[in-house]
Amino acid sequence: MEKAGVVIKERNIRWVYGSHNAIVPGTELFFESAAFLEDVLSEKYDYTSADGIRVYEKDAIVAVYPPQE
Repeated sequence: MEKAGVVIKERNIRWVYGSHNAIVPGTELFFESAAFLEDVLSEKYDYTSADGIRVYEKDAIVAVYPPQE
């Protein structure tokens, strides 16, 4: 996502189409999601767990991680 963020800024891209959600104009959601995932990886968020699946949530952004082996 870091590389994509650089390209978005360098090329002044105005729309990013996600593959799982409704189309949202602009790039704000992309950068919010990237920052959220960086925080998740840095363990700045708590998560809920069901069957070993970790679910992180912030506003409307959700990250799901499969069980650790």
